[in-house]
Formats: sequence, structure tokens, C-alpha cells
Amino acid sequence: MRFVLLSDFALGLTDDFLPISDEDRLDTLKNAIKDSADADAILIPGNIFTNISPEITDKLNIIFADRNGIDAKIIILLTDEERRMMEELNLDIESADKIFTKDNEPFLLEKDNEKIYFYGSSRKDDIFLTDKTSEDGFHIGLFNLNIEEYAENEIEMKTFFKKLPLDFYALGGINTTKIFKVSGKIIAAYPGHAEAFSAEENSAKYSLNIVTSDDSIYEIKRLPLKSTKFVSLTIDCDNSNLNDIEAMVDESKNSETRLYIRFDGMRNYPIDNFNLEKKYKSVKIDDNSFPTLKQLSSEIETNGMWRDFFDLLNTKQIPEDVDIKELSRMVFCIIKNGSIISEDWICALLNA
Repeated sequence: MRFVLLSDFALGLTDDFLPISDEDRLDTLKNAIKDSADADAILIPGNIFTNISPEITDKLNIIFADRNGIDAKIIILLTDEERRMMEELNLDIESADKIFTKDNEPFLLEKDNEKIYFYGSSRKDDIFLTDKTSEDGFHIGLFNLNIEEYAENEIEMKTFFKKLPLDFYALGGINTTKIFKVSGKIIAAYPGHAEAFSAEENSAKYSLNIVTSDDSIYEIKRLPLKSTKFVSLTIDCDNSNLNDIEAMVDESKNSETRLYIRFDGMRNYPIDNFNLEKKYKSVKIDDNSFPTLKQLSSEIETNGMWRDFFDLLNTKQIPEDVDIKELSRMVFCIIKNGSIISEDWICALLNA
């Protein structure tokens, strides 16, 4: 039989600076199912969502019910947190063929002369307790955990796997693809995150295509997912000029790519000069920078007290013992937060 292993879509994830929407994550899931036309089952061991709502559940049910017209069974594991959220909101993914939570009753799939038993539990430690219910067939467990929490090195890893009673473990919970062997036999595999969990996680994403034969794993290979393309850039404004930044932005520009860009340090140019929206599908800006005093004076409406302040700056030489960078940061924070400061404070600050 043939199976597709997917995991960790993180629907409902809220991160203001991660340029991936729930619609993007759902599109990745739909495309993965579409590309599984020859599979007998699609396995999803957890982290389908990090936050749930009736809207997300409805969309999942539509996708799983439709399946792009394919016959593959959909077998899901929910983590403890996913199970708790579903129960609190009285929600259900009824269009899946099997959902494992606390129930470890196996799901049997038969084809020709082959029998595959599937097991799963929201409780991580049940990986040690979930035993075969039959002597015949091939037995696969779905769990969501990080094996490195149980085994820190290769020797401990082998000992860990030798304790496990099932034939193969379809795992979720880490961001990269990993395949484990014991005595030459493939015993477990992670496909890795199907979509990014953070803006820094912008590597290629994969599913695993698994073929069984004669009660063993005959073949396993990773297949690229049509996951969201995005670029993550961090700009050190203290050591970058406009030309440097424009070159970085233009190097990876693509109308199908989403951009996350972070600005740090002190800058002497406006951030809105780069026309980012015209170069990428979408843009998320994480602005931790602050402008020089000269740049700040050109970016804000300098009325009243602040016009007097910048006029004073233009007529006076700032003393050498004043940290210009810290002064710029401080003034920007005060203006940004809408604080009111007195004229006496300004004069004292400049040793006027």
C-alpha cells in the first residue's frame, strides 16, 4: 500500500510578522491531497491547528470531504491541546475517516492480501504502551512528539526504538524531515512542518511518500509541498545604506513570494522608499529601527513643541558628550508613544 505522511499545518497561528495566512495553509493542505491521487491513506499526526474556530473546522471538513475526488482514507491524530480546544468549542472533524485522541482502538485498512493497522494517542507516553492487537499485518502508530526529549544521542535513540512495540511510527512535531532506521529497517519518520511556524523558518517543506510491502517499509521518499513561498530578511540599519537594502530586496523579489523584513538599528532613510508591495505578493514589516534626528524631522509633522525642538537642534551644536544614537532613539520613542515633554527637559537635554 501507499501512504502520504503530512504534519504540522498550524492553522490559526497568530504571528503579526509571519507572512502566511490560514488560506495559504489550507491551500497547501488541498494541494497535498490533490497530489496524493495514488495513495491509499493520508496520515496527519497532529498540529493541524494551533487555534481553532468553527470557521476553520468547517473549511477542514469541506477539504476532507471533497478530497479532490481521490479515494484515500484520511487518518488524523489530534494533540492533547487540539483535543482540548475541540472539546471546549464542541467541534468535530467529521469528514476524516479516523481521528485518534485518547482512543487507541486501531483503524484497519485492507487491500488485496495486505493488512495495515493504524494506532494513535494524544498522550505522548502512550507511544510505549500502544501494542499490536493482532499478530498479522503491519502496524503503524501516529504520535506527535519530539524524540530528542526521550533520547539525546544515537545510542539512546536505538534503545528508545527497540522498546517500541509497533512496526513503524508516523510522527509529527518537529520542523524538519527525519527518517530513523534500526538494524537496517525504517522504524519512524517525520515529514517536518508543512507550513512555517515562525518567520525565520523559511526552508523547503515536504510530505513523505511511503510504500509498504510484505509487512515492512519498502520505500520512503520525500516530495516537495506547494507550501507558501516567503523570504525573511533582517536589515542592520547601522551598517546598511539604501543601495545595500535595495539590492537585498531585489535579489529575491517575486510576485508569488511573501516577504518578511525586519529593520534594526538607526537609519537615515525612510522605510517606505522601497516600494516593497510592488515586488512581492505580500509584505510584513517588523520595524525595530529608529531614525536619525535629521531623518525624524523629515518624517513627522513638526508643529508646536517639536518644531521648536528641531529648530533648536539646527541652531545649536550638540555637545560631544551626548550620545547621538541614544538621543535619536529616545526622542523617537517619545514621539512614537505620544508622550509630552517640557521645554525645560529639551533645554537640559541639549545643555542649553
